[in-house]
Amino acid sequence: MVKMLWMINRRKGEPERRKIITRINAYHGVTVATSSMTAKPYNAEFGLPLPGFLHADCPHFWRFGLDGESEEAFTERMARNLRDLIEREGPETIAGMFAEPVQGAGGVIPPSKGYFDAIRPILREYGIPLIADEVICGFGRLGEMWGSDHYDMEPDAIIASKCITAGYYPMGAVILGEKLANDLTEASEAAEEFPTALPQQAARSAARLP
Repeated sequence: MVKMLWMINRRKGEPERRKIITRINAYHGVTVATSSMTAKPYNAEFGLPLPGFLHADCPHFWRFGLDGESEEAFTERMARNLRDLIEREGPETIAGMFAEPVQGAGGVIPPSKGYFDAIRPILREYGIPLIADEVICGFGRLGEMWGSDHYDMEPDAIIASKCITAGYYPMGAVILGEKLANDLTEASEAAEEFPTALPQQAARSAARLP
């Protein structure tokens, strides 16, 4: 998904849109890039995160709420801080924000009340896609097909795995919303990448085979 965002932005003439926002206590993986997205302190042992990977606040009201602060006020502060981060870094440099509906390996942390309702308008204002990491929360874990449905997250893309095959076979999925799918199709036609999503491109490639 990160490479897709970078490719789309490069083809759209916005190559500076490369920064990725995740959240403190997020868990997204163990590769160099996904460890940079995983905002846990132990990744500092590897000299991570890489430049361009930004960590917003963890929306854990019980742990990070201030004395006398209501949950609603905490959510407003999380949204304000996210806006400040985006404006400080430059919205034109940010490719996307990745978020788990419930932060799993980071401590099973549900978002504060109204969290996604508060941050979604900010991301849309700046044209920043919201990507739901549903590796843990998807396929009914929160009582609905997607954890993002449970929280009315309205993501622009969904990342899923594990439960697709009940863990018997390693398989993952990147599920794009209509806008990102169209953007990727357009970028792919120009770059001749991801051809399996483009039957006409695959046919042209096949015609060149001996």
